[in-house]
Amino acid sequence: MGLGGQCSDAQVSSSLGGKAPGWSLQPGQLGQLQRLGQPYFLPLGRRSGLHFLWLLVALTCCVCGAGLVLLTAMLRLAFWLAPRASERVISGPQGMVDGLWGGAGGSAIMALALVGALSFARFQVELQGRWIQWLLLGFVVIVLLSVNAINTGIGFVANYLTQAMVDKEPDSFYRWLQMYASCFVFALPVLTMQYYVKAKLGIFWREWLTSSLMAGWMSHRAYYVLNANDEEAAEGGVDNPDQRIAQDVETFTSMTLEYLIGTIDSLSMFGMNILVLWNINHTLTVVLLSWSIGMTAIILFLSKNLVRVNYRQLKFEADFRYGLVHVRDNAESIAFYSGEASERYEMNNRLDAVVGNYNRLIIWTVGISVIKRMYSYGNVFVPYIVMGPFVLSGKLTYGGARRRISRRRISHSAWWKTHCPS
Repeated sequence: MGLGGQCSDAQVSSSLGGKAPGWSLQPGQLGQLQRLGQPYFLPLGRRSGLHFLWLLVALTCCVCGAGLVLLTAMLRLAFWLAPRASERVISGPQGMVDGLWGGAGGSAIMALALVGALSFARFQVELQGRWIQWLLLGFVVIVLLSVNAINTGIGFVANYLTQAMVDKEPDSFYRWLQMYASCFVFALPVLTMQYYVKAKLGIFWREWLTSSLMAGWMSHRAYYVLNANDEEAAEGGVDNPDQRIAQDVETFTSMTLEYLIGTIDSLSMFGMNILVLWNINHTLTVVLLSWSIGMTAIILFLSKNLVRVNYRQLKFEADFRYGLVHVRDNAESIAFYSGEASERYEMNNRLDAVVGNYNRLIIWTVGISVIKRMYSYGNVFVPYIVMGPFVLSGKLTYGGARRRISRRRISHSAWWKTHCPS
């Protein structure tokens, strides 16, 4: 058995059958997702959905506070061990951290971290038996923040490396190249640890949810009520419960965890790189941030039906497969009653639904792909428009311009993953 408590039979049964909506994009989908995903982290109850969201925010606040303290300690240690090299390599990050502690930013982050810790203390009774999954999730998030901090430092090293190459300074170039390689060597085990812990959390969650759903399926004769051959039940949103338990649970847990962690990762990466850009050049930051927000709004507006069309395609494909399996399972009856014509007619109707919806899917996918490609091209082109005059006038070096453009591309990637997941 995995980590965490058990769902009640009523909660599990409502997830598998009854009048609860299916996993389609219906008005009750949010409640369905809550009933499936939340109990592993927090028991269901009145207003528990808001409490769960608040605990996620509280976890992020705690991690940000711990990350700031850890980053400050690491920077201070680096300056103590190698002051000259640290001055050249991490003076930029050190300046940002000192700015946070010197202003209201550091105090605000630590105050939010304290509020987050108190929030977990407030829910300690409800979280009995569920602390390990929260600790694993928090560990993954703090590793993500560490990786983003390393990536920020790599950006500064890449600036000096590029400038040394442009200035044809071999000694400086190879020194920075060694530093560049050291950053990647340090980041690799950290990333490996993050992938491992995230995978373990996912398999723990899948084991717990699968066991809970199987317990609900085998109680109160739910396995009999949810007949896989009952097309009326399938139309009501309950179809193939065995497949849902065996396959869709893995998809649900992995995708939900990937999206949750990916969103936190992207938001932290986006915010960190925007902060770096803002300290470098205000004009570039405002122009590129406006470009990202504007293009993202257009893409979200145009792609609002894409998820619905995708879901319908999966449903039509499943219906078509069911028709073929129905013929195989009832071959004797069909042959005895000469039902080939009606079965062929039914299968052709289901195939027409698959093809027709897929044509709509092609149109939406191509349209969104064109907009995405325009967005990507703009993210390469727009920085040169903004930074070109600074380089040509001598106000900015080539290495500095490349670093700004690199920061922009990283920020674009983070913004895209957060607001326009594929």
